Amino acid sequence: MKTFKFQILVSMLITCNLACSQDDSTKIVGLEKYKNCCGTEPKLYKVPNNSVYVPNVFTPNGDGINDRFYPTVRDTSLKVFALGFFSISTLTDTFVYYRRDFHYDEIDEISWDGKIRWNERNTEIVGEKDYPGGPFKYSFQIFFIDNDGNWATEFVDGTACLIRCGAEAAEFEEKTGCYFASQGVGGIYNSSLDKKEAACFK
Repeated sequence: MKTFKFQILVSMLITCNLACSQDDSTKIVGLEKYKNCCGTEPKLYKVPNNSVYVPNVFTPNGDGINDRFYPTVRDTSLKVFALGFFSISTLTDTFVYYRRDFHYDEIDEISWDGKIRWNERNTEIVGEKDYPGGPFKYSFQIFFIDNDGNWATEFVDGTACLIRCGAEAAEFEEKTGCYFASQGVGGIYNSSLDKKEAACFK
């Protein structure tokens, strides 16, 4: 009887050890993959009579929430504001997405959905596969009317993070310094707004 109980105990310990190791491994991979994600403050750009907010994380899982990466703007009228030369690249400067023109009335078609797609000049489709989760670089130009009524331009660049939903993304549920598109309304970041990502961080 004692031998039987001992065998059960050993079996339970081995099973637990394997399961725990797998869970820890997943967590370690996730932590390593996303270690450079999120920052200390959101990206906000003020220009005369307008403002621009750039989230630093997005989750392209097809649920309609934070699925696409793009700057949110208070006034998107082409009479006072335009955005162009929108590019996404790896941290080692390999282009994965590029748009010369960026129109907010076509936001679902031209914002980045997390696919590796266009080359630098938007002249060739280089693939149609998912960008792996983790950091990436972005850049774009803002065109706006200045205080003198003339068109002016400003170059914007930075880093953000693509999060692939699932177990490895669970750390982002409570991680600080993460700013989502759903928390930006009218070109302004609002920390009181819900990330709406409960289904992603599981």
